[in-house]
Amino acid sequence: MEDLGYIGCGTIAYALYVQFSPKMGNVWIRPNSEGGKSFVFNSLIHLMKESSIRKEFWKLKNLDMNYTFFTFTIWSGMKGISYMMS
Repeated sequence: MEDLGYIGCGTIAYALYVQFSPKMGNVWIRPNSEGGKSFVFNSLIHLMKESSIRKEFWKLKNLDMNYTFFTFTIWSGMKGISYMMS
């Protein structure tokens, strides 16, 4: 159950990172036709899937945009901290 929490934290961190990253940005909160902001959850899900499959996301310069790598890194870090604290 603890691992699911770590993965959840990694997923939230990834969503925030890609949304506000100058490299990507505006992934799940986008301007709409009226000039306002709209929430586009499918864009985030699509990026999460594609970044784990497409090989350009596995190159060193793009690993920060790779959902699998990003979440695994967060999970590993939190697991290590948890181990050291116990």
